[in-house]
Amino acid sequence: MKFVSVVLLILIYSASARAATVAELYQSYQQHINDNELIEALDVIESAFQLSRTRLGIEHNTTQTLALNYAQLYVKQREVNRDYQPELAIDLLKGYLDYVSRNEVNELDKIDPYMTLGIAYLWYPLEDLKRKSEFRNKVRRFGGDRLTQSRTSLISKAKSNFSKALSIAVANSEKYPLLEADLKFEIAKYFFENGVEFKLAAKYLEDSFGSYDNQVEKDDVRRIMTAFWLGRAKQESGDLDSSNKYFLIVVQAYQDLELFNHSRLKQALEHLVDNYSAIGNNNKAAEYEAVLDNLKR
Repeated sequence: MKFVSVVLLILIYSASARAATVAELYQSYQQHINDNELIEALDVIESAFQLSRTRLGIEHNTTQTLALNYAQLYVKQREVNRDYQPELAIDLLKGYLDYVSRNEVNELDKIDPYMTLGIAYLWYPLEDLKRKSEFRNKVRRFGGDRLTQSRTSLISKAKSNFSKALSIAVANSEKYPLLEADLKFEIAKYFFENGVEFKLAAKYLEDSFGSYDNQVEKDDVRRIMTAFWLGRAKQESGDLDSSNKYFLIVVQAYQDLELFNHSRLKQALEHLVDNYSAIGNNNKAAEYEAVLDNLKR
């Protein structure tokens, strides 16, 4: 029996010796990120977070930093993760923000968690909302459409967190003059991709484009991409003349860069064809359709 116990102790010690440390897991996570292996990275950063929480406790700075990394990647992988649970990311992010609010931290470090929390609320799976709405309707059969109310509440929470990130950017505008524009551009894209808040998204895009147009080179990718999305925004609102103005900026920029096969260039041309056709300017529509056909050859 003593021999068996000794062998068991040796096996346990060997397994412990082989177990990765939090630092090793984090290094592995970074390597997966560098190699664009996001699924593998998510598994590793979850393990690092769980191990740190067990060994150091949830209130340790290392654990909270890992919680933020885990939540950010978890939300980023929402579309490919069949088991995506928004509450998990929301709880981790709210916990992180609560932790840093009780400790001295650079306000700029709160921007990423606020942005990710906004995304988590905005991309709350509709299936989860339906299940919760059906349950609530069984319990309370009054108060209107619970699903619509839940969706509206989530959008409001997303906007609130985005606004907090923007407030920090504005407060640091002297040192980082384009940070607000960068955030507004990202937020506007999230709104458009989710089919909500079109007017606010268009305003944010106009603000961002104005900043980029005054402060960066004409071929800066931020200026080009903001012009593209602003073209989309104007198209959605029915202002096709303004839409064409921004799509033409995109076309001119990619032509100047000689990036004739860029997907955004082709998409901008397609939108120009659609807009001019809708306006009734068939000559212009045919002109840009010919350019598009030439690029596809």
